[in-house]
Amino acid sequence: MSLYFSWVGDFNPYLSFGKAGKYIKRELSHLVNVASDPDGIDVQMFLGTPLWSQRKTWMRRCRRFIWFSMTEDPLVRRSHIARINDREGLVSPCPWCDDVYKRSGVTVPRFVVPLGIDPECYPFLDRPRRSSFTFLWLGVNTGHINKLLTGEAKAIGDRKRGWLVRQAFKELNLPNSRLILKQLPWPNPKIDISYHLGRGLVRELACWLTESEYLDIMRESDVMVWPTWAEGFGMPPLEAGATGMPVIVPNHTGIAEYFDPSWCLDLPYTLGKIWRGRKVTGALIDIEDIKRQMLWAYENRGRVREMGKAGSEMIHKKWTWEKAARPPLKRVLEYYGEAA
Repeated sequence: MSLYFSWVGDFNPYLSFGKAGKYIKRELSHLVNVASDPDGIDVQMFLGTPLWSQRKTWMRRCRRFIWFSMTEDPLVRRSHIARINDREGLVSPCPWCDDVYKRSGVTVPRFVVPLGIDPECYPFLDRPRRSSFTFLWLGVNTGHINKLLTGEAKAIGDRKRGWLVRQAFKELNLPNSRLILKQLPWPNPKIDISYHLGRGLVRELACWLTESEYLDIMRESDVMVWPTWAEGFGMPPLEAGATGMPVIVPNHTGIAEYFDPSWCLDLPYTLGKIWRGRKVTGALIDIEDIKRQMLWAYENRGRVREMGKAGSEMIHKKWTWEKAARPPLKRVLEYYGEAA
């Protein structure tokens, strides 16, 4: 059997769908002939969201079409479900997504294929002992910037709540502390500025990074803070953990697939509406819980280093692309190969 695999176009190869697509294609190539042209190929797999505006990227080019998609919202658009059911299968990266799609009315065959990390790109980093302690946050800066300027967070870009991490850092006011807010240069321009916030130092960085540059940012950091309201999977915590950095994160949605207290510091949450006027629900997180976990990490640096080492060993053992994604991808291919 041959397969034509593609993903949403013009996506940064070091980020999100671009990164996942690169590695999924690599794993598929170990299992099947991945064709560069769809002509004469029987099965097509597309990684992306069934957005009508992106339909040129997910046009049917082969007789059988398998979606590889994910959702952070438990309320999937009816149009997405209709487009999924108009094809021959759906792959999603975690049981939470699979259950959402099932409850939303997906009737085609469904499969779960977890994502992973590249151990060569994300090795264990033996960080030097230093007097300062650095927190890291990653995400889209739209909601963050808007919250700082106007006091209101926009819906788009606010899922990982950078503004809330910055506020927690400000209120803690810890000496010899740093916060790196790594954002995307969208829709705002590229920035790289540093400024004092009480006794702490903040670096606002909005730019595109290669994986090696991303690793340099992680090398500077001691713990990642990620109060996200939902994730279809969430690769950044796994990548941070692989380098030996514990993560402060809620055990919720896609993160529950790999959450482990040996290297994850839990953020309690309640489920509720995220924005007024919209039905979207997700993890509501109290800033006091974020501050509590940040302060614990700051005051227990030796324990943080131990957690980081344990997490890195576990992730490299279990969550590489080869170990996490290749076996279930093989089962997907076997299913469609037998049905040919």
